[in-house]
Amino acid sequence: MAKDQKLTLLVLLALGTVYFLGFAFPNLQGATDRNMLAVFEPDEFAQYPHVIRMLTPGKNLAETVFNIVVYRHFYYGYPFYVASALVLLPLRLVGELQSTPWVMLTLRQMISVLPMILSVLLLVYLQTRFRNLWGALVLFALLLSVPAVVRNNLWWHPDSLTILWIVLTFFFLDRDDLSFGKNFLLAAVTCGLAVGTKLIGLFFFLAIPTYIAWGFFSRRINLRRAMTAAVVFVAVMVLTVVLTNPLLLHPEGRARIIATQQRQQAAMSFGWAVAYAKGPASWLGIITEYYGRWFFIALAFIAAALGALRSSRRLLYTLILVWAVPFALYILFFIAIKPRHFFLPIALPLYSCLAFVLPFYDTGNQTNLTAGLLRWAALVLIAVQLVLNVVSGVTQFNEALYREAWSDSLKFYAELERRHLACLQADFKPVIYRDVRAYVPPSDRWQVEMKWGLVDYDYIRQLNPDLVILQQQRIKDYTLAEAVENAADSAQMERTYRFYQDAAQGRLAGYRLLLQDGFGAAFARQDRYELFLCGK
Repeated sequence: MAKDQKLTLLVLLALGTVYFLGFAFPNLQGATDRNMLAVFEPDEFAQYPHVIRMLTPGKNLAETVFNIVVYRHFYYGYPFYVASALVLLPLRLVGELQSTPWVMLTLRQMISVLPMILSVLLLVYLQTRFRNLWGALVLFALLLSVPAVVRNNLWWHPDSLTILWIVLTFFFLDRDDLSFGKNFLLAAVTCGLAVGTKLIGLFFFLAIPTYIAWGFFSRRINLRRAMTAAVVFVAVMVLTVVLTNPLLLHPEGRARIIATQQRQQAAMSFGWAVAYAKGPASWLGIITEYYGRWFFIALAFIAAALGALRSSRRLLYTLILVWAVPFALYILFFIAIKPRHFFLPIALPLYSCLAFVLPFYDTGNQTNLTAGLLRWAALVLIAVQLVLNVVSGVTQFNEALYREAWSDSLKFYAELERRHLACLQADFKPVIYRDVRAYVPPSDRWQVEMKWGLVDYDYIRQLNPDLVILQQQRIKDYTLAEAVENAADSAQMERTYRFYQDAAQGRLAGYRLLLQDGFGAAFARQDRYELFLCGK
């Protein structure tokens, strides 16, 4: 690596370190206890007990190994959970595994923020080779400021790890340079990790054949070697998936993983409980808010296309396009739910192609005056989007930094505690049902219950809670006129509709309204109502 390349790398590493440390402040928030995780990120709440169990010793060696291998939350692959457990191991060794704030800080920083920085650093290298400091800085800042990236840095989820595997696949293919040697095999390994972590490595289904075909038509390999390369890549990828998800070797474990993934795919294509809108129009708001204005996205596609036609690294740009386009079409037309992070594995490689239209470094082609002016015009558009990104990022950063102070759920609980829970008799340990985002801290004073699926009177009668805490947004969602008609299970939704319709009117059968505000409503069981009346 030349001197100027080393300088660029050092500057980017320094900025990446500052970026990494900066996110520690908001990532320490919203995690006072496990139940608080559900208020801000229900996914974190769902994942949390599984990684803790992996680090909890069993009664014997067999049970300990079982806890480590059988992670039970099969919505994501084992690489995500084993990586999470490994970064928590130091906390386990010093006896801090019960400290939810430290656990979540470690997970958010090491599993989300750090892999994202590494992914962006690799993309900047692929596009600039670190040969121009200013070009690398612009691209580094642009990619790390994408609102969806900032948002993803503020929770613990497998997406950053998956993106790292994807970027590494591009990196190793680029290093291989059609030699079909060890780097080609490493690309198969990282592609397998992307499949084994979150399945999306499967969207290399066009990129890898394109790479092999490129080698064949450029006469780097013959037909026999091309076919061998294809078989070897698939074999190494599948082997990686199996070795990094050992439960696939066990019939029962494999069946549970497949069943979980089938349910997940069905929900993603239909919606959670009710049918969601599909198609590009339904994604427009999320794309604009978290990925950029239309002119910016169009410029990225133009840059990728120009790079595929005119760059000295045409193959890299072509691979990014054949990765991004089918994946984007799949999300736009076949995915009904609207997570903000779904386009990240597409956006980052695609946006890195903007390097080709930046005026800061040599692209390998002579540039005339008109082309030079167009590059500076492109830089202006990129600068506009960068400013919008920074504004969005600052807003998201502050919202996360002050999330506990600003949370309506926590405010509702504070009022409930002050007016109705502080005076509970010592011999009365109520059972409290809460909607997912309704906060009630774990305590020896009560037993807290919740349900991921749809709630109805049958469930409440069976649980027989002393206190029911419902979220107003959930009440609103499940009392929409079209809720029953658009439900996956209309009979169940009819029962849920009746339950929340009563709650919307301030009454539940067998319960009395205790407290209500814009966030939630608390209902005390009729025969326990007086026990919650402090000072009355």
